Amino acid sequence: MADRDGLGDLPLFDTEVRPVREFVAQEQRQEDDYQYITRMYSALARQILDLIEDIFTAYDRYCDEQNQVLNAVLTCIQPPTEEQKKGMEAFLCKKYGANRAKIEVRQDKALLGGFILRVGSDEYDWSMKGRLNRLEQRLTWR
Repeated sequence: MADRDGLGDLPLFDTEVRPVREFVAQEQRQEDDYQYITRMYSALARQILDLIEDIFTAYDRYCDEQNQVLNAVLTCIQPPTEEQKKGMEAFLCKKYGANRAKIEVRQDKALLGGFILRVGSDEYDWSMKGRLNRLEQRLTWR
């Protein structure tokens, strides 16, 4: 038979092209696998980074418990003076039997004055906003 189209005998052509097709398909599968592994690795790395923050927080809490350090949050309009802060730390240590107190200060202009001190589930509200709310409750309940 004469080779008119340059492809030769079709079965022979197919046997020569098949390995190329298989090679290309295998390369595509490997590329797909690589992309899948890369996506999974990225997702796992993000999860680990999220967990690391939680692990450090839990470790800090554990260390504070072992060293009897009390953590509190003070919400106020302006930061307290060092003398005021030391007074609050002394109050907290005495009240809760802690060796030391750490107070995180947060500012909130909506309090109108005074402060709110939170320790665990306890809250000491000496803010003007809290006092006005308590006064309003007394007046409306009677």
